[in-house]
Amino acid sequence: MSLYDYRYAWRWLLPLDDVGRIEFQGVPVEAWPLFDLDLLSGRTGVPSSETSMLVCDLNACEFDEIDTSKYDFLVAYGPGRDVASFCSSLGRDWAYEKQYALLPSSNPRLAIPLGAIEMIKRGLKLHRPGRRSARVAVSLLILLLRLGISRPLQRTRLVLVANKPLSFPVGLRDLVSTRQHWAKKMEFAVYFGAVGPNRKTVGLPVCSKPTGIIKTAWSQSAKSSLVNEAQALKRMSMTPLCENVPSLLSFVETERQVTLRQEYREKRHGSRREVGAAIKQFLNALAMVDVGSCSLDQWLSESVTIRHEQAFGRLVEKLKRIADGSVAIDVHRAHGDFAPWNINWSPEGVLVFDWEDSRAGVPALFDAFYFSVASQLFVAKKFVPEKALSKMRRFALWVSGRPSSQVNLYLALWLVDRSRVDDSEKIVSLIECFEDEWA
Repeated sequence: MSLYDYRYAWRWLLPLDDVGRIEFQGVPVEAWPLFDLDLLSGRTGVPSSETSMLVCDLNACEFDEIDTSKYDFLVAYGPGRDVASFCSSLGRDWAYEKQYALLPSSNPRLAIPLGAIEMIKRGLKLHRPGRRSARVAVSLLILLLRLGISRPLQRTRLVLVANKPLSFPVGLRDLVSTRQHWAKKMEFAVYFGAVGPNRKTVGLPVCSKPTGIIKTAWSQSAKSSLVNEAQALKRMSMTPLCENVPSLLSFVETERQVTLRQEYREKRHGSRREVGAAIKQFLNALAMVDVGSCSLDQWLSESVTIRHEQAFGRLVEKLKRIADGSVAIDVHRAHGDFAPWNINWSPEGVLVFDWEDSRAGVPALFDAFYFSVASQLFVAKKFVPEKALSKMRRFALWVSGRPSSQVNLYLALWLVDRSRVDDSEKIVSLIECFEDEWA
């Protein structure tokens, strides 16, 4: 189901509150519940309106024999040529038609409304790929748009056709103020997130300079993440770092979904030196938020999980021997996902977003370690644990100015903590390498 949830994540854009009946062509039966009107719109009875919607996945159906005249809303998704043919086959004038480019075409993660170049460029900025090749591809696409070349946007498309003006996308149904803006023809680009139970859909208004971004969650795991992010944003708004963290504009939690709207700032170019200095300053300031201490023995008893790797066991034993000396460790609030792609350089300085994994009581330097190795963990194909550990140590030393012995202690704790959520070969190799090096 997670794969279908991701493949049809563009349903965020559909005006499901206007629909009384929905039918499918080419959409797997297993995916139908994702479009269930009662589930997505929260309605308990059949609406008085008999309006109907047809959703066609043109990757898996022929539309020549479909009688489209009996529907009030038509949604078609698939190769650009098939979508164009679908639109040409419609036998009557429709009051509304909107097309979206789905990018990348082979495995879409982003839906961008086709229209003015500036609107498309804003939508592209919603995608923050970690791979250098993907970032180059986005920059190249923007360059082609400036030259008037839009063919790359035509390969995979989504079209929404209606016989009456639309109310608002289902993704906005809990945000009354934003729905009022929708009546003024606000357009949205939509980012699909990542495959899995924690997937969130992100909507960005692109028809004018956007000031807010909208996150929507439907699964229990994703809703819990947004609840935690809202709490973290509220907490950070009361700290000296409030200018470096998005403002929480609105938050609505219902049984069916959680919707969070937060401040958005467009990314600007900054030199490596000034961005690096700002990140160092941010991490040192964050280390003073909810600052405290706890015994190493207590942290180990609460954090260590059973693992079968021998190197992990030896590492934990070393930490337990240190803990016998009643060693205290520094703890504070951490971002939890402090990766380069969650940081923007804006006119107001560095902006750190995506606080879904933020928590207090985290040992020092965890965000610094993660920042220095995140690209290698999730993007790089070639991974050398010795080089990764060296980079993590150097960055933590530069940020904190702590002695090497403390940096190694907190790095050991980070490896133990990280292994709770990541059992990949890369983390295992880091633990093995570190355990061999750490005396």
